[in-house]
Formats: sequence, C-alpha cells, structure tokens
Amino acid sequence: MINHNFSDSTLRTYMMASALGLLALAGCSDSNNGGEDQPMNSVPMPIVDGPIPGDASLPGPFFPGEGYEKAEYFISGTAYSYTNVNELSPSGDWQIQEAEAAQYTTRIIIFSPIEKADFNQTVVVEWLNVSAGADLGNDWMLSHTELMRSGYTWVGVSAQARGVSALKARDEARYAPLDHPGDSFSYSMYSQIGNLLSSKEGNSPLASLDAEIFLAAGESQSATRILTYVNALAIIDKMFDGYLIHSRYYSSAPLSQSPQADIPAPEVVLVREDFEVPVMMFQTESDVVALRSYQSRQPDSPYFRLWETAGTAHADYYITVTTNTDTGNDPQVAAVFETALFCDKPINMGPQHFLTNAAFSALNEWAKGGDLPPKAERLTLEGSPIRIARDEYGIALGGIRSSFVDAPMATLSGEGNSSENFSFCNNLFGTTKLFDTQTLVSLYGDNSTYRDRVNAAADEAVSLGFMLTEDSALVKTYAAGFDLFGQSDDGAAGPGEGPRTQNSF
Repeated sequence: MINHNFSDSTLRTYMMASALGLLALAGCSDSNNGGEDQPMNSVPMPIVDGPIPGDASLPGPFFPGEGYEKAEYFISGTAYSYTNVNELSPSGDWQIQEAEAAQYTTRIIIFSPIEKADFNQTVVVEWLNVSAGADLGNDWMLSHTELMRSGYTWVGVSAQARGVSALKARDEARYAPLDHPGDSFSYSMYSQIGNLLSSKEGNSPLASLDAEIFLAAGESQSATRILTYVNALAIIDKMFDGYLIHSRYYSSAPLSQSPQADIPAPEVVLVREDFEVPVMMFQTESDVVALRSYQSRQPDSPYFRLWETAGTAHADYYITVTTNTDTGNDPQVAAVFETALFCDKPINMGPQHFLTNAAFSALNEWAKGGDLPPKAERLTLEGSPIRIARDEYGIALGGIRSSFVDAPMATLSGEGNSSENFSFCNNLFGTTKLFDTQTLVSLYGDNSTYRDRVNAAADEAVSLGFMLTEDSALVKTYAAGFDLFGQSDDGAAGPGEGPRTQNSF
C-alpha cells in the first residue's frame, strides 16, 4: 500500500466533512404514456418466494434501529432475449422483438419503512451494479440518507448473471435456487420484476403498501443497461414512472450478447425523443470527459433533464465509506475498498451524494406530475482533445455548483488519479488537493468570511433546486464549527500550531 503521508489533520477533517450525509443519519431517530404508436406488450408475472429467512447478502448499508426493515425474495419466471427489428441508431429510436426464452430465478432485496405511515408511496427499483464482481446498490449507497428520511421504499434487483454468480459463491446453500440464463435476458427480467412490485395481488412483496410511483435507477454500468432498457423495452412495457440514469458513458449496454447473438449499441446513444416518461440523467466530471459522455449530450425537454455536476467523480470517498459499512457486503467487494487510500493521489471527496439526493427528490416530484427539475448549465469544455475548462484553482467551470466548488478549501476533480494496482483509479475516482495556507488566506482571510461564503453558496444551490434544504443545513452546520485557519473568530492565532498547512501528497 502506498504511503500518502496523511498525518495532516486538515485532510482527515475534510474527509470527515465529505461523509456528512452518512454520519448525520446515524443520529436521526398513469404517467407512463410514452410511445402511443408502439404495440403494447403483455409483461409476464413472475413467481415470488419469500421473504427468505436468514441473513441476506446486502448490496449496501442497512441501519438497524432507523425505522426500516429488510427482506429478500427469490423471483422466478420465463424471460426473453431480444433482437432488433430496425437499425440501432444513435437516436435511441429502436424497435425490437423477442428472440429466445429461458427460465430464471434471481433475487431482490427490499429496504422499506417499518411504519407504513412513513412510506411516501414511491419505490426506487435499482438495477444493482456488478462492476466490482458482486451486487452493489451504488445509488442506495450515495442517497440512502434522502431515501430514508423521506420514506422511500428501495428495491435492489440482481438483474445480471455476475451478481447472481457472486451470491452463489458467497453462500452456496442459501442461494442454490438462483439460476441466471445470461445478461441478454436481464431487460425482460427487470420488466417482470417491475410488474410484480406494482401488482396489488397478495403475493407481491409490496402488496400491502399503497405504492403509487415506481422509479427505475442505475449507476455506472447499470446506467448503461437502464439506457438500453429505456430505448428498447420501456416504451413498450411501461413499468416505471421515471428513470434515473446515473453516470452513463457515451454509449449504452448491448441489446444482446454472447452466448446469444451479439447486438451492440452504437458508439453514441441518446434517449429516444418519443419517450414521454421523465428521464433524469446525472453525470459527474469523470463521466463527461474520461467516459466521454459529452459525445451523447442532448437538449433538455419536457421529459428529459441532464445534470452535469462540478467537483464530482464517478466514484468517490463517500461511496468507499458506505461500501465499508458493516452490512454483510460480499467480502471480495469489501476487500477492493478496504481503505480510501488505494489510488496514487487522494481520491475525490466532493458533493456527489448531496446532489444525487436532490436528483431523486426532483425526479420523484416530476414523476408525480409536479414541477419539472430545473435545467442545469453544462460543464464547460475546451481544447483538443476535449477537456473540462477550469479556473485558476483547477476547479471546473460550469455545471451544477455547490459550496464545495464555490467556497472551496480544495481542488476537487473527477480526473487526474492513477494506480498500478487498481485500474479504476485512472478514470473513476478523481482527486482532492487541499489548498495551501497562502491560497486560503487570499480567498477568505478569516473563518468568518469562509463561513459566509459557504452559507451563500449552499443557499444558492438550494434556491436553484440542486441541493435539498436538509443537506444545506448539514453543510452550513459543519462550516460553522470548522476552524479553517487555526484561529479564533477575532483573527488571533488559536491554540496549537497556528494556521493549517497542506501536506505534500
């Protein structure tokens, strides 16, 4: 393990600040009218078994005593792979038909309010991410504070074969019934699970809930599969009231893949324009340039919003904290994130989790027929090859702003890391570089000025609709108690070593 010389208390404190959303919780006691010309498809109703007794393998943190309960179910049925009828064009205007049929048994995990009166009638159905070798609920990990305090029910779907294989390897006896026929069938499985969850029949795991809104969500590789699902199947099956496509890259997942026919998506993929269901696309700095999603930018519309966020990385310190939480995660996944210091440079400690909270809230309101999410400025790009334009401090220009970039104490970037031992560092985890004392003095001069700047930036983000009031309050409370200069409020040198300094990374 590389020694980064992290003895400096400022960096440790900054790391604590970035985890505010997680730590704060521990103290807390038919719109689907798109594609009218498309033929309707009869989505099969799968068979459900459960809740399964015993300890489930969890894809993210669970907090006993915080008013939520968890349950795992096995879902079985006949799923279908698909082939394209027309060319899979960049516009996303795809037509498909069923190809092969296969039997499957997979699992879902549900986190739901214990008290039904606390349920806000919205269910988030997350396509679990398998990039690390096992199921991870990345959107749950980033936004569990908002989902829990606002009373959402969250469902994690083991939609892909790699996740099911990892479950069986971890607990052979418990997961022996699971049988995944391959990822070509994952889109059909996801639709069927959506159909089951929205059913009011007694065998549905959510039958006792008065659920009204169902939101599909997926991050990173799961986002690419949600994007393909939207363009290929959602316009026909109409299972969800809104979609969060989070951190996609320029293309999307294949419609079909080996051992079935290989049907890749085109290099650039947009959300089809005739899909009249809310789609929120949330992108970090890493996604826009390193993963080249700028190639697939499209204008906002009555059914589409693109949020590009400054100071954020595809994966960051916050998600390593939630992955490390003692939740029953797959030990292989935990080993990958055994420490936040696995890259050559300190990883991004930015505000992505606060901004995804706002994205979920805005999407939910939109799906219920309320206000559309605010339109957001795109990140500013320049040069050849394309790069993000940055100010004199290395902070991205444009995009959705927060106090982390408009009242900064560090340069937060979605780029610039590397590692010989962990390839994800190169494009995904970004960097944090603390300002030295001279820079801090030139920007603020004293703690009072710094706090005023943080408060103003946080209030601005709330007023624009890009941060929730609860999260703004966390940011401002932390700033109020943070001694940036090692000084008392009157400017005199405080006890200890005086002004804080930045270590050499």
